[in-house]
Amino acid sequence: MGRRKWIIKTLKRMERRQKIIDRRTRMLAAGLRELFILGEDYVSMVACRDELDVAILSALREAGAAGRQSGELFAQLDVDHRNVSRRISCMNKRMKID
Repeated sequence: MGRRKWIIKTLKRMERRQKIIDRRTRMLAAGLRELFILGEDYVSMVACRDELDVAILSALREAGAAGRQSGELFAQLDVDHRNVSRRISCMNKRMKID
């Protein structure tokens, strides 16, 4: 077997293993979904830097599953709508686990 064929065969084997691991991970995550719900205090502690972040987060919680657009939050909190979007983006980045 030539070098290139061996590399291709090895890559295909690794891709199959990765697909199996991905399926298992999705299955585990689906089964444990209710355990991944984080408390409000933890989210506020990790994601929020100041009172405005806390106000944005509480307004989004009050909105529920329907959510709110940045323009609606802007009207409610008297903050520039671009600033609201930027702050939400920053909070999401702080909550991201790598």
